[in-house]
Amino acid sequence: MPSPARKASIVSLTDSICNPDSRIMRHTSTLARAGHTVTVVCKLADGLLPEEEVDGVRYVRVPMRARLLRPRSGPMMFRAFASFVEKPALALRPDVIDAHDLIALPAANRIARATGAKVLYDVHDLYLHQPKQRSRFAYWFAERTEKRNIRLADAVITVSDGMADYLRSSYGIPRPVLVLNSPEVKPAEGGSQRNLRSDLGLAPDVPLGVYTGGRNRSRGLDKLVRALGQVSHLHLALVGHQQGGDDTELRQIAEAGACDHRLHLLQPVRHDRVVNYVASADFAILPYHVDCLNHDVTIPTKLFEAIFAGLPVVVHKNRALREFVEATGTGLVTDSRDVESMANSLRQMVSDQDRLTLSDEKVSSLIREYGWPTQAKRLLEVYDRLVED
Repeated sequence: MPSPARKASIVSLTDSICNPDSRIMRHTSTLARAGHTVTVVCKLADGLLPEEEVDGVRYVRVPMRARLLRPRSGPMMFRAFASFVEKPALALRPDVIDAHDLIALPAANRIARATGAKVLYDVHDLYLHQPKQRSRFAYWFAERTEKRNIRLADAVITVSDGMADYLRSSYGIPRPVLVLNSPEVKPAEGGSQRNLRSDLGLAPDVPLGVYTGGRNRSRGLDKLVRALGQVSHLHLALVGHQQGGDDTELRQIAEAGACDHRLHLLQPVRHDRVVNYVASADFAILPYHVDCLNHDVTIPTKLFEAIFAGLPVVVHKNRALREFVEATGTGLVTDSRDVESMANSLRQMVSDQDRLTLSDEKVSSLIREYGWPTQAKRLLEVYDRLVED
C-alpha cells in the first residue's frame, strides 16, 4: 500500500463499541497501514478495555449514557455525544476528524472549529429514514442538524450509490465518494481452520444455506424459518448474535414446521474470518424486508461476504440488492415477506445449484471490482486530498 503524501493524526468518532464494527475497523486499519496515526474514540461497555490497540489503531473508549443517546432525545442526543467525546478528541490534536454517522457529525464540526482539523463524514445509514420511532420535533431537529452540518464537512463518503444520490439531492452537496462495505478477503489459515460445514458435521452433499448477522424479527428470520419447513433436506445455519430473545421463537417455528433438526443457531465468528468460514455452505440468504428508504438503498457487508466466499445469494427485492444481484448475476431475488416466495427461491437454489454456483473466475472478478483493495484506494485518495489541502 502506498505511503500517504503526509502523515496525519486522524480521530474517528462513533457511538459504537467497535468490538467489532467491521466498517470502522477496516477503515481505520487501512489508514494506519498507510502511515497515519489513527485513534478511535468510541463507547465503553462491560468487558471491554478503556484503551487498546488493534491492527495499529488505538481505541479509546469512554462511558456514554445510553439514556441520553436514544433516538427520541432530539437536541440532547447530539449534545450528550459531544460531551462524551470532545475532551479526549481535543487532546489528540487531530488533523482530520472522521464522523461516523449523523450522531458524530456536530461534535466533529465543533472540534474542527477548535483545532483547524478537516472533517470527513462517513454515512453508514440514512439516519432520518430508519425504522425508529421519533417525535416530529426530533425528526425535524435531526434533519436540520444534518443539513447544516453536512455542508460544513470537507468530504463525505457513503456505502451505496442510492445513498450517495440521496445525500446529493437532499442537501445540495457534491456527490459523496462511494466506499462500499466490502470485507478484506484474507488467505485461509492452516488446515485446522474451522468452517461452517465441519462445525455442523454435515456431509458435502447435504444442502446448506447460511444467514450471517444479528438474529431478530426485523430481519425476516421468522418467515425464513417457516420457508425452511417447506424445503425438504435443506439445512439452514443462522450465524450471529441472538437479539431480543428471538432464538426461542425461531426454535418454536422450526419445531412446528418439523425442521428443528435442520435449523442451526450459531454464535458469530470474527468479522475478518466470515468469508472463509461460510464458504463451505451452498448459498446465503439476506431476507431483510423492513420498508424504509435506508434499507431500500443500502448494500450490507454480508452480501459481499457471501459472494466473495463463492456463494450465490437469495435477497429480498430491496432496490439496491435487487439491482446489484441482477446486474452481476450473483443469485435470486425474492419477496421475503411471503413464505411461499421464499420457499420457492430456496428450492431453486437447491435444485439449480450447479447453474447458480459462482465460478472461481467470477468470484475473482467480483473481488477485483468490489473488494476492499478497490475501496481502500478510494478512501486513501480522499484522505490525501484532505491532508494536502
